[in-house]
Amino acid sequence: MTLFRLEVRRLAAHPLPWLSAIAAPALQLNDVHDRAPDLTVESVQLAGYGLLIAACVLFATNTAAARDRRHGTTEAFDALPCRPEARSRAVALAGMVVGALLAAAACGVYLVVRHAQGNVAGRLDPFEPLALVAATALAAVLGVVLARWLPSVIAAPIVVVVIALATLLNRNRPELGFGGFGAWFLPIVLRQRPDWPSRPSALHLLYLVAAAVACGALALLRHGRRPGRSAVFGVALAVAVTAGAVATARAEDPSTIPPGRGPRPGVTAVDHRVRAHWFGPDAQRCEVRDGVTYCAFRDYTAWIPLWAHAVGPVAAGLPAAARDRLPVVRQVTGTWSWFVDWPPHSVRTGLVWVRSPAYRTMLAGGFAAEATGLGTEGCDARGQARTVIALWLLGRAGYPIDPRPVRMDLIPGWTVGRSNPLGRGYGQAEVTYARRLLADPGARERIGAHWDALMTAPLAEALPLLGLTADIPIPAAGEQPCA
Repeated sequence: MTLFRLEVRRLAAHPLPWLSAIAAPALQLNDVHDRAPDLTVESVQLAGYGLLIAACVLFATNTAAARDRRHGTTEAFDALPCRPEARSRAVALAGMVVGALLAAAACGVYLVVRHAQGNVAGRLDPFEPLALVAATALAAVLGVVLARWLPSVIAAPIVVVVIALATLLNRNRPELGFGGFGAWFLPIVLRQRPDWPSRPSALHLLYLVAAAVACGALALLRHGRRPGRSAVFGVALAVAVTAGAVATARAEDPSTIPPGRGPRPGVTAVDHRVRAHWFGPDAQRCEVRDGVTYCAFRDYTAWIPLWAHAVGPVAAGLPAAARDRLPVVRQVTGTWSWFVDWPPHSVRTGLVWVRSPAYRTMLAGGFAAEATGLGTEGCDARGQARTVIALWLLGRAGYPIDPRPVRMDLIPGWTVGRSNPLGRGYGQAEVTYARRLLADPGARERIGAHWDALMTAPLAEALPLLGLTADIPIPAAGEQPCA
């Protein structure tokens, strides 16, 4: 016990584990600082940076266990009353304790900060942060195993690089029906989307715990074969292999297809739990705010205020004639969207929300376009009066209306960018007329009085109704005009 306490103090004073425990949550917070919290995926994403903690703990235990194999130290350690077996056991246990505590503290700090940021969505799987803790403990024991069986200064770095590459190359793609390279035999499985099937996190945690026990027994077997050690190693290895194999098989098990259209070619069927969760009758919860209906999935209702903040100013600018036909803001899945036909007259938003002007403009522009009946996204809206009205609504709410690209981050389930705030094609003529309406204090009364006519009239015919002069050439719509 004295030796164990000594090793705990030594490892606790080692700078590398501490630096990694600070860097891991800091780097993850930097990655998601502008995203609304989604606990479904963020505990998995944190584990990616959490591998830094595991790697540093592995280096620390490896050097600690290998100190009695360095040049000139063998004779000095032979004079000590404790044997190499006791030193291996003490370093392994100390590394497990220190590494697990640091990983748990990093997870705790990260989750507290994300909760403090508000609008927390998703559902936290408690086995995911525990898996990072167990993976760090496994790394600590693995460092001792390498020191005893491969006493080389480059063994630990090589193992860390190999595991890191395998983790990054692992393609966890349940919508395609396979776990990828390494599958669930890796310490960490990184890739996860909010609408993917639930992960076999409990089995993976069992695998990590059993692997840590097997590595501990293997380290002690280097000092001599004993029946107890051999039995523990055999049982733990069998449990680890079985748990990893079952987790991999369960993650790759396809089931049935949800209602609606069939899958894309090469895409497997969707697990029945996914179908019930995302397409069942109780999949969404709807709220009405200032006359606009917002429908979110059960675990994402905390994001409705964020959507309302973006859409509310646009809806407030609509005249009374249009407020009884407001579109519904509806959350959709990115992975399984092609399986169903979403209800018409709705504005789609996804399972990722970024607190940025680009995302607010994207949602507000879609709402303005849908409220004015501009048809499907990507059509050509030039030469139509409702295009000017939609731009007027956006500008009145404080959004940019110039037809310039709105760049967004590459986020699962969304495209990289949009051609303009409305998501429909228009030109400088429509922008100019919209700006003139914004400068006219009587524009809202005229728009409200002629709303129905403006929604169907070409822009050239609607200019007198808007009180505008036709002094700018109005281009005709292209090959795909908005219906």
